[in-house]
Amino acid sequence: VYFTSATNAVIVNAAQPAVTAVIAWIIAREFLSFRQGVGVTCAFIGILTMISRADPAALLALDINAGDPVMLIAVVGWSLYAVYLHRRDYLPSADILLFIIALTGAVILLPFYLIEVAIVGPFTLSTNVIISMSYMAVFPTLLATFFWNFSVRSLGANRATIFINLIPVFGAAFAMIFLGEQLFSYHIIGAVLIFVGILLSVRKRGIA
Repeated sequence: VYFTSATNAVIVNAAQPAVTAVIAWIIAREFLSFRQGVGVTCAFIGILTMISRADPAALLALDINAGDPVMLIAVVGWSLYAVYLHRRDYLPSADILLFIIALTGAVILLPFYLIEVAIVGPFTLSTNVIISMSYMAVFPTLLATFFWNFSVRSLGANRATIFINLIPVFGAAFAMIFLGEQLFSYHIIGAVLIFVGILLSVRKRGIA
């Protein structure tokens, strides 16, 4: 994200459901229904509406940055993880998997932390740092990963990944609550499109 804009990052991340659908088709021969395809498209348009402030010219003015391919690789990797996660035979239980993910992340980040300490110096441990690290460890890392693993295994990769498109909605809502940002019509239109898209994607067909 450091090497691209927040808008580009959100757009690439919004492609997650579509990328997951393609990978699920290649690996597991899972197909999106027409209704699910419409839902994914609707939610994607909703995100574009929110981040562009309903101005198509803003999207056309975007530049491709060095970080965009890296974001795309991350999206593909996360989609592969989601597809294989749904195939229970390939992976351990949710709690063991969560431990493996946390341990792997710690091992990968340790060399970079040591380099930063050697060059910049150790960070100052303050109350704010402790609170921030505790929040990051418990909510985005531990709980979010656990519930994500559970939802993918329960719903399947295609139906679970569509909920990623709620990130801009919650981001806008929290910005209004905590930062005092204003609510505009494009927020409402985008959020409605995203919710409609999610509903179309996850709602099971009724039995006639």
